[in-house]
Amino acid sequence: MHIGMIISRKLKQEKLDASTVAEMLGKSSQAVYDDLKKEDLNTSTLRKYAEILHVPMSSFFEEEEKDNNVLNLREAKNRIRELENEIIALKRGDIHASARVVVELNLTNDEFVKLGLKDKVIQVLNK
Repeated sequence: MHIGMIISRKLKQEKLDASTVAEMLGKSSQAVYDDLKKEDLNTSTLRKYAEILHVPMSSFFEEEEKDNNVLNLREAKNRIRELENEIIALKRGDIHASARVVVELNLTNDEFVKLGLKDKVIQVLNK
């Protein structure tokens, strides 16, 4: 989430409207609305909003971090749900899991034939 939206939310919590904030900042209401649409603000502007809201500047970034954590938590919950559904489907037999088997043998051609591996390999490849 961008800084403008965070500031806008904090202003609403404090019941401060754009015209009141504009007056406190010495700006027009339109300039305040423009600030609230921006993803980033310069430090001096951010400091002024922090003073009006009586919060440290870092609070704008902490909230952004919380929003990111909530998003990550939602993504994690969705992934867990997907995996749970996949496990259920596997147990019911709706999904047939396959395994990849890799075997490396160091044999001569004669040993390979004597062990009957040639026929087994042909069988597997023909499946």
